[in-house]
Amino acid sequence: MAAAMISAASRARCRGDINSGSVCSTVISVASKVVRPLRRICTQGGRGIPFQHASDRESEISRRFFWATLIALAAWSASAETITGRVVGVADGDTVTVLDADRTQHKIRVAGIDAPEKKQAFGQRSKASMSDLVFGKDVVVMSSKRDRYGRLVGKVLVADPSCTARTCPKTLDAGLAQITTGMAWWYRQYAREQSAEDAGAYEFAEQEARGRHAGLWRDADPIAPWDWRRSSRP
Repeated sequence: MAAAMISAASRARCRGDINSGSVCSTVISVASKVVRPLRRICTQGGRGIPFQHASDRESEISRRFFWATLIALAAWSASAETITGRVVGVADGDTVTVLDADRTQHKIRVAGIDAPEKKQAFGQRSKASMSDLVFGKDVVVMSSKRDRYGRLVGKVLVADPSCTARTCPKTLDAGLAQITTGMAWWYRQYAREQSAEDAGAYEFAEQEARGRHAGLWRDADPIAPWDWRRSSRP
């Protein structure tokens, strides 16, 4: 029953938003891979029945793992959110506002990066760089959390400006682009919230930007935004 609920909810989310495929397919795939092999240990009333050749201890562990996995998947699926819309505002180098098809505005904190504050060196340039990337353009935002200010934290994807087709896929990662041009730092404190692939790409992009002395790396001793904010507190 729980498995069916997760699968149905996930597919409903997919039907409602064609751009949420990567999130939805992951939930459905993982749920099916976990549920099917372990379904045999569950019976009516939620009590576990041991596998034919398994010990009672193994059965109990398997049963608990089964339900813990379902709960985790349900929580993750409920918190995951994919938004499509047009960027109508850029606050700084890592914060934008997206207007969706229902005319609802969403404040987005771009995941994986920390841009210089507006009063820092390169702060205004970083904001201008983000504007060039996304302002007035359609984007896809893949988010799984909100920060303490209520902003959605997510990966922002936009069409590559080099694409000349009538309809271009949104494949350019705006956060990664900011790091590549030296307009933002990789927010390594939150690397655990990124996929291993994204974390590796962001780290490499920062190292490469440092080596080229791109953007903020032109300064002999650039101050990380998180250090600047800490030192600016009264």
